Amino acid sequence: MQRTKKKRSFAYVMLFYAVIFICILVIGLIMLWRFIEAYEKTRASTAMQAYMEDFSEERVYYLVYDFLGTFDNNIQSREEIFDGYVRPYLRDVKYSKNAAESTETKIVYNLLSNQRSFGKVTLEQNEEEEIGFRFWDVTGEEMDFSFIREDNSASVTVPDSFTVKCNGYTLGGQYVTGSVKNYGSLEYLSGYGFEFPSMLTYTVDNYLGDVEFRVFDENGTEYPVDSNFENIIINNIMNTCTQEETDRLTKFLNEYCTYYVGFMGSHRDLIYTNYGKLKPYLLPGSDLANRMNSALEGMVWSNNKANELQSVDVHYCIKLKDGEYLCDITYYVNTLGNNGYVVTENNARIFVSWLDSGLYAKEMMSY
Repeated sequence: MQRTKKKRSFAYVMLFYAVIFICILVIGLIMLWRFIEAYEKTRASTAMQAYMEDFSEERVYYLVYDFLGTFDNNIQSREEIFDGYVRPYLRDVKYSKNAAESTETKIVYNLLSNQRSFGKVTLEQNEEEEIGFRFWDVTGEEMDFSFIREDNSASVTVPDSFTVKCNGYTLGGQYVTGSVKNYGSLEYLSGYGFEFPSMLTYTVDNYLGDVEFRVFDENGTEYPVDSNFENIIINNIMNTCTQEETDRLTKFLNEYCTYYVGFMGSHRDLIYTNYGKLKPYLLPGSDLANRMNSALEGMVWSNNKANELQSVDVHYCIKLKDGEYLCDITYYVNTLGNNGYVVTENNARIFVSWLDSGLYAKEMMSY
């Protein structure tokens, strides 16, 4: 019986020591784990791995928000630029230590995608200690996507009454970079008080990729961007007269040219007769009327051959202002010479005044 009690006492003692040993072992393991954990935290690479686990597109968008605003966001929104030109670099992000910028208390990592650096993360040791160790915290983030910027510029020149849209945005005056009023063969009209519409050049820049222009006239009709807008303006200018005005001007021009050719090519015996027929078509006091009157004396002594009008082609009639018209014509003259009639072609611009009393030729220029 006594022997049995000794065995039990020994077992209890051993159990007690085993428990104590296990407790010491557990405490030691916990302390070792804390030590290892603290040690791991002292490594900058561990802090960087934790940063990368939380790395997100939303975070990058926040960091580059101001940069995205340096582009023309009327043409391309921040979201469009981010989706098309930043997000592709965020699909397989790696990092590497930047030894040149790192010190004992500061570690800098470069963020990389496809071997291109687009950002930096700075880690610094904080002031708190645990088991004698100091940990690393992220103290700085920089995202630099300036490499996506492109030196792009695009322009379109349209009449000033047209509306221009670029990528769906209606361009305003701040996009106008030039204004011209040059219409080739019609440029001479500017000397006669005719107000040409302007051709405006719209220019966009500070964008990425391609842009799409769309142009519309004042009636909302869309035109191809590569249209010859100068010809469109010229055609519009040449069609400013109503059909009634054009018909009456055409009738007047045929009659005027008949008597003008008859007078200028009169046989000297018919000079005064033909001048009398022409005079009612001349605006009294005008340069043309004065020139015809001045030419009368010399023609009496020089002309001995007769001309007659064959036909008149009216190319266009332009209403310069109320009661003033410019008509561009070609008239063909039959001239009787020693070998019979010869046809000559003559181009002229005739300024016509439309008064209550009728139509009158005010000026005539051959070209």
